[in-house]
Order: sequence, then C-alpha cells, then structure tokens
Amino acid sequence: MKPLLIALLMGICTPIFAQEIDLRAIAKIESAGCKAPCIGDNGKAIGIYQIHKGVVADFNRIGPRRSLQPLSHLDMKSDKEAGIVADWYLNVEIPRLLKHYGLPDSLDNRLTAYNMGIGRVKEGKRASKYIAKYNTFIKYLSLGA
Repeated sequence: MKPLLIALLMGICTPIFAQEIDLRAIAKIESAGCKAPCIGDNGKAIGIYQIHKGVVADFNRIGPRRSLQPLSHLDMKSDKEAGIVADWYLNVEIPRLLKHYGLPDSLDNRLTAYNMGIGRVKEGKRASKYIAKYNTFIKYLSLGA
C-alpha cells in the first residue's frame, strides 16, 4: 500500500494536493550520470533518490514503518528501500511540513522542499531548474518512454 494512502487512512494528512509526485522523474533527476551506489552532496545523500540521513531518521521515527526494523542510511543503496522512503517524504512528510508552516501544498513547493529543504520554501525560494527538469521528465514519461 502506498505511504500516502496509509497516511490518509490513519488521518495523518489530508488530501489537499491530489497529484502524487512521480518517483521515476525524481530518480532520473537525482541520479543522472551517477554510478551506483550514487553518493552525492559530499557524502550526505545516497541512492537513486539522493536521500539524506535526516530523512531516513524521520522515516524511522514517524513514518509508516516505524514499528519495523529501522532503516539505515546505507539501505538507501537499495532502489526499493530508497523508493519507499522517497515516496513517503515527497507525498506524506513534505505536505505535512508545508501544512505545519502554513504554506500551500503545490507541486513547486514539494519539489523545492525535496531539492533545497523546507527552510528554502519558508524563505520563498523556488527550485526553478529542478522543477523544469521534473516537468520535462514527466512529459517524456507520459509519451510512454
């Protein structure tokens, strides 16, 4: 079951923004030109979704699998585990943070928070290049590629 659906059923979040972020596009952006195990941001981010240690810690603490075996930052080398965490972060945790700070739950805000952090969204920043890349990949993927 998708993390967003689990969160909705548990009453953790409300469906303000109906469109889930397409993880295939995120993986293309984050892992472009990188060789496994895809370590970036001076060793702070790992895997095809470039997950940071803090996101893994939050997932273990408040995510839908919090009662299961905690994940390690090194587990993000697994595309499956990283996909679960990235999906939760983009489609559950970032919307929760946006709501907490009274910010609109929009595609631009979600992508900016994922790329630059929620603090940048609070400052009114926008990850324009990242958003443009995402939209390009979405168009490409919608053509059946």
